[in-house]
Amino acid sequence: MSTPTRPAWEQAVVIVAHQDLAAVEAVSLPLATPDELTFYVCVLKRSLCNVLQLIADMEGHDR
Repeated sequence: MSTPTRPAWEQAVVIVAHQDLAAVEAVSLPLATPDELTFYVCVLKRSLCNVLQLIADMEGHDR
């Protein structure tokens, strides 16, 4: 199996970020309930963690 190229890694980061954030876009923050705000923050955290993990993986492959 070949090592993914940098553009492939970058595309993966964009896909992961977009998928995670698509659910958050439906939340209207001024009208959100406490549960919806919790969901919003958790999705943002998960998205950031996923993107950072992909970047760390990408950096590991560049070495």
